[in-house]
Amino acid sequence: MEPGESPEDAVLREAWEETGLENLRVGAFLGVQTIDVTPFGRNEVFRRHCFHLELVGTVRERWTHFEQNPSDGGPPIEFELYWAAMPDDVPELAADMGAMLDSLAGDMR
Repeated sequence: MEPGESPEDAVLREAWEETGLENLRVGAFLGVQTIDVTPFGRNEVFRRHCFHLELVGTVRERWTHFEQNPSDGGPPIEFELYWAAMPDDVPELAADMGAMLDSLAGDMR
């Protein structure tokens, strides 16, 4: 989170930076997760606030987006994005990013 930023504002900013989607709203709070990312080459511990983000309106089925300011300071990162049906079509996610998917699926029922 940026200084002075709420978790809700941070999740919307991060989602926009990494997907280009601006038509999102914060839904249910799913929980907080503490992750040691040392096994992934970074000597850090992350505290993640997890939310159900809801799409307002429509969006293409697939799209490309460039994250302009990667956290490692490198050049822009190109993402090929698409919607995946839960739970069966969601690919494996790195760094335990999928830990809240069961909570999300429960919130969507």
